Amino acid sequence: LRWDLSVAGRGSAAMHAFLARLAQAHADDPRWERYDAAGDSEEHYRQLLEHVRDRLVATIRHAAALSEGRPAPADSDEPYTATEQLATDLTLMYQSLHECGDGI
Repeated sequence: LRWDLSVAGRGSAAMHAFLARLAQAHADDPRWERYDAAGDSEEHYRQLLEHVRDRLVATIRHAAALSEGRPAPADSDEPYTATEQLATDLTLMYQSLHECGDGI
């Protein structure tokens, strides 16, 4: 799915605003250099999916550490702490796709 959406252009205004906030929040992280805070990229959905993937990986690490009685790791990515956080990210993508006429 991540690669299938990579060519989807446009993106909604809400998607652009969200990605701009992410790029600013992670300005010192070299992994985020590829993110286009100006909104000129045509890979908005790939960018959001990478953000979701990174947070899911952080969530798995966080949960594994806590279940083993270890302190939570200091990941550069914030883990999801509630299902609503993941739902919010996925809903943003869903709404953007539909707003731009690319929904199914």
